[in-house]
Amino acid sequence: MISERDLAADFQGFWADLLPLLTPAFVKVFNEAYMTPLIDDLGKTVKPIPIGAEQRHDLVAELAFNIATLSRKHHLSVESVLQDGEMRHTASETSFALLRQYQHVTSEGRAVTEGEWQEARGLAEVYGVFLGQRGAAAVVEFSPVIPGAGFLGSCRADLSVDQTLFEVKTVNRNIAGKDIRQVILYLALQAASGDRRWVSAGFLNPRRATWYEFSVDHLMHRTSGGRVTSEVFQEIIDFLSSREGEVDIAFC
Repeated sequence: MISERDLAADFQGFWADLLPLLTPAFVKVFNEAYMTPLIDDLGKTVKPIPIGAEQRHDLVAELAFNIATLSRKHHLSVESVLQDGEMRHTASETSFALLRQYQHVTSEGRAVTEGEWQEARGLAEVYGVFLGQRGAAAVVEFSPVIPGAGFLGSCRADLSVDQTLFEVKTVNRNIAGKDIRQVILYLALQAASGDRRWVSAGFLNPRRATWYEFSVDHLMHRTSGGRVTSEVFQEIIDFLSSREGEVDIAFC
């Protein structure tokens, strides 16, 4: 079984040949250059949200994402979503379903605790601050579907805002090389469909209340050693297609 996350984390030889300058040193500079604190409407820096001692942080991250999705979809506040029993149930079940897919977690006997709901609420409100600052006219889509290619099936990315694709990483660490490679995979797959939908990309970290945004072409140029974006993307698609049949197929 393989997913886009596995592909971004493994196949080191392929990635090293494709993006020889995507090194630990580059990633360090990337974090220093692009990490931006989130500022609220009053001009104050949004405070990070620490991981609760008894909380299941992966579950809390998924709950926050699904609460934020419902909030945006139904034009409701985070509080209103949490007060609605049906939407609260939807957020919980959707979160457990994803965790079962990636981590073989079961929901039986593991109900969401009140502490987990409260932490997820805080994280979901960070999404609201972030999206609110993109402007009322921004075209926002949670979980955009990315077409598959070769041995990698169709995937769902995290967040599209106008012409920028944001990957959400609700973690207490800096962005890693595997995170950048995951975004590059999504961009290459989307471009291969004939619709290069995003010209910029980035990350949102609700836990740290930070975000990143960068030009796709600039990143490809810097990490590939000067190659154009279309060449890099095509090599990714060729790799996925040439290895089809050698790797177990798993839909993301």
